[in-house]
Amino acid sequence: MSPFEEALRTIVRGEVLEREPLSRHTTLRVGGPAGVLAFPEDIEALRCLVRFSREQGLPVYILGYGSNVLAPDEGIRGVVVSLTRATCWARFEGEDVEAGAGY
Repeated sequence: MSPFEEALRTIVRGEVLEREPLSRHTTLRVGGPAGVLAFPEDIEALRCLVRFSREQGLPVYILGYGSNVLAPDEGIRGVVVSLTRATCWARFEGEDVEAGAGY
C-alpha cells in the first residue's frame, strides 16, 4: 500500500483501491488500472477526497457509474472517483424527480 493510499484510507470514509483495473468498473468492461480508485461513502467524503488529492498534486477523474466510459488500456494516473455510493440517490415528489450523479 502506498503512503498516499494509506493516508486516503484514514481521511476518506469509503473503499480505496490501488492499481484497480477499470475494466471491472465500467459497463463496457474496458480500461487498465487506475492509480487509485475510490468509492467515497457520501458527499463529505467526496469533498475530503478531492481536496486531499489536489493538495497532493494528483489529478482527479470522475467515473460516475461507469456507463458509456472508454477508459484507456494503459490506465489512468491519479485518482479515479466512483460516484456509485456518494451520489446514488433519488427523490420523487409528485412529477418531479431529483437524482444524484451516480444514480
